[in-house]
Amino acid sequence: MLKIIAKDINSYNEFAVSVISNLPNIGQYHSSIVLHEVKKSTKFKIDLE
Repeated sequence: MLKIIAKDINSYNEFAVSVISNLPNIGQYHSSIVLHEVKKSTKFKIDLE
């Protein structure tokens, strides 16, 4: 799994076509586009008192 950050969908498409699709042993790939990030961090504070 790769996390790719692009400035817009056209930039991502250019990257996917020119880089990912040309990697050896890659038959196909699937993309999921995140439009909004709800929570950036996975850590949270636990108060043990």
